[in-house]
Amino acid sequence: MAKAHVEYRASLHITAFVVALQGLSEQTPTAAKSSTVAGGSHVVSPLEDANHILRLLTPVVKGLTSKAAISGFQECKESLGGAGYLENDEPDFNIARLYRDANFLPIWEGTTDMMADGVYRVIRGKTGRAVIKAMDRWVDMMLLPASGAIAQLRGPQLRNEENTVSIWWQELKNDFVDLEGGEFRARGRELMERLGNIVSGSLLIADAHRDGNSIAAKIASFWVESKSPTRLGARSQENWQERSAWERRIVFGEEAKPMAHL
Repeated sequence: MAKAHVEYRASLHITAFVVALQGLSEQTPTAAKSSTVAGGSHVVSPLEDANHILRLLTPVVKGLTSKAAISGFQECKESLGGAGYLENDEPDFNIARLYRDANFLPIWEGTTDMMADGVYRVIRGKTGRAVIKAMDRWVDMMLLPASGAIAQLRGPQLRNEENTVSIWWQELKNDFVDLEGGEFRARGRELMERLGNIVSGSLLIADAHRDGNSIAAKIASFWVESKSPTRLGARSQENWQERSAWERRIVFGEEAKPMAHL
């Protein structure tokens, strides 16, 4: 369940971020100057940048969270055993129906491939270069230690994670610019997922810094690790008992009881 919870937190952050961008985009320029997003300290400025990022991330959020909901409900079903498989009249525990309904999410209002194509049309459209520059400024603000408001929020040490996400963005930015149109569209889902990972990772790291919370820091660390194939091998060097303890705290909170000895 720890992996599912980390995925849930990532989906929650990127969704809330895009909702905040939507609110920002609907304000007047004067009001927008005093507005902030992503936790109240990470300003998307100028307003034009917020509009560019909103246009880019809207299909990303729809495409990725729809898929994440299906896998998340599947884990919930499994964790409840037979009760999770059977439909019942209890709204809070009718996971089977929620799982069935969640499978419609990647279909309505545009399939996942259509959302990926939406990213292509934004990046290769008339404002594509401006969109990339807006994302460049935002990623720098979120991940560089000396950048603006984020510099005042240095909490748990997550420099490796920050460096990793920053490298992800540089690599994706190069692909956005260099890929031929046909290849871009053929790899649309992959590129959309990579963009979502960058934004979610940045927001999880910022959340950990803002709260100074050890569990939030581990969630950010586990998220980056799960999306970095080259880092997964490092798990073999970890103490499994310590990792298991962190996974229980992620799911159940600070007061999670230690696993009983078998």
